[in-house]
Amino acid sequence: MTVQEEYELSCYKEIMSLNKQGTVILARHIHTGQIVVKKSLTVYEREVYEKLYELQDRSLSQINQGIPRVLFAAEQDGKLIVLESYIEGSTLKDRIEEDGIWNETDTATLGIKLCEILNRLHTMNPPLIHRDIKPSNLILDNEGNLFLIDFNASKFYKEEKSEDTVLLGTKGYAAPEQYGFGQSSIRSDIFATGVLMQLMLTGERSNTLKYTGAMAPIIEKCLRMEAEERYRNVVELENALRSFLKLGRVADLTDSRDNFGIDPQKPLWINRSFYRNPYLPVGFRTGTIWKMIVGASVYIFFLECLVQGVFTKRMPRLPEKIFFTVLWILLFLTTVGYWGNYGRIRDRMIQTDHPALKIFLSFFFYLVILAALFLLSIVPYSFIG
Repeated sequence: MTVQEEYELSCYKEIMSLNKQGTVILARHIHTGQIVVKKSLTVYEREVYEKLYELQDRSLSQINQGIPRVLFAAEQDGKLIVLESYIEGSTLKDRIEEDGIWNETDTATLGIKLCEILNRLHTMNPPLIHRDIKPSNLILDNEGNLFLIDFNASKFYKEEKSEDTVLLGTKGYAAPEQYGFGQSSIRSDIFATGVLMQLMLTGERSNTLKYTGAMAPIIEKCLRMEAEERYRNVVELENALRSFLKLGRVADLTDSRDNFGIDPQKPLWINRSFYRNPYLPVGFRTGTIWKMIVGASVYIFFLECLVQGVFTKRMPRLPEKIFFTVLWILLFLTTVGYWGNYGRIRDRMIQTDHPALKIFLSFFFYLVILAALFLLSIVPYSFIG
């Protein structure tokens, strides 16, 4: 820290601590009386705060930006000391605890405000990802303006990286890729926004779909485990929420080619009603071309093996051939249906929000199902033998 920076910091007198650790403190400028929030960060990316400081338009009010002004940022004794403007209001966490479950209109309205804030961050070059969206990091002031705070976990998206170096975020809100399954991206913030809206609507924090109301298709898309299956950006999510407010319901997602990255100017070779049909075979439920090609190839290959008798060619007796043919069909359908989450079977069986535990339980239940299938097949096979 330079002498000038030390002087600037000394002009703020600490008033009171805002957290138990004493790392977030309310302070007042000794000359101007300006109230600020002073933070002492041990885990941080200095570049994030420097960029926020540089890019904030001093002629634009912080209300329009939706983030507190960064007034000062400098390193001292291995920590980053940050001064931010103080936002007078209450956190969304406090509002939820006081008011209880929110209605869909208010939830969608707040979701739109959050998307507008995130869009300003995501359109930076490179995009800035917040990575810790949760009720305690959102403040509503007395006029109802929304502010996103606490950029401690934030990072810039770098295309060349395959996964995050530091795993940060809050359990229950963080996307799967923040646990080491890939690199955080703008869709990680979309995932957390889905968890947030579900909490507002149900009072229950979960990274799997628990809400069954009118906004369920929007939240479900936000919460998809595969990042590329979520909304491509917050503008898409914002448009979906605005459409909901306008129509009083979620627009038919099966009729939206944009949701699957399909060029709206190109003619469809498959009827739109097929898109997002949950009753179609695994691989054909989204209308995604490459998934349908892979799915069709797998089904054709398996059918060809059955017709050619690949699985039963060493069995001389007809009853055995029939039995094992049926068993192979059941094994195939069970495997495809289970891992394809047909009818949300895995979501119903695995009631946990922890990504690592969810993966473990997925394999565990799959092996249990296979064992049960083999055990049940013993009785009919004994009659054949």
